[in-house]
Amino acid sequence: TLKEGWERPPAPPNDLYLVAVGDVPPALISSLVAGAEQTLGIQVAVLRSLSVDRTLYDPARSQLIADELIAAVRSRYPTLARNPRARVIAITAQDMYIKARRGTWRFALSLRSNENSVAVVSYARMDPAFLGITPDEELLRSRLRKMVIKNIGIMYYGLPVSRDPRSVLYGNVLGLDDLDYMSEFFEPRQ
Repeated sequence: TLKEGWERPPAPPNDLYLVAVGDVPPALISSLVAGAEQTLGIQVAVLRSLSVDRTLYDPARSQLIADELIAAVRSRYPTLARNPRARVIAITAQDMYIKARRGTWRFALSLRSNENSVAVVSYARMDPAFLGITPDEELLRSRLRKMVIKNIGIMYYGLPVSRDPRSVLYGNVLGLDDLDYMSEFFEPRQ
């Protein structure tokens, strides 16, 4: 309904930022930003990319260390790290693992900080070419978009993880089959 006078629109729950780590094509980051802005109606800022230094890389495993990536984002952007409304999602093309789960997981697609202010997403294993299969740019983008939307849902909106394997918020993504089965919706229709 129309009302007389001007009302301030509600403030968004948080501020969202994307940052590339290493060699991530700018067009890929731009498509993630455009997708979030179009489908979710939120503004996303892009930060200057982070380079990969030796403290982020485990040469014995030939993988980045997800825990260290989160620390690097906080260190590189201390003002955002102190801002309780800031949410940063770092995107990398390199394979990564979670140091805290060293013995149980060989790789990780994503990791969020304990307080859900910083996340890292690796799309290395999402790329069919990584597995020696014919490259499929649209499949890669779909998988990456799902992981980014999942992190937005949890970090930006404060939504809980889901037990529904069709929800983008599904909490038990153990591999690409789970990721491919997920929809891009928080609450998909059955």
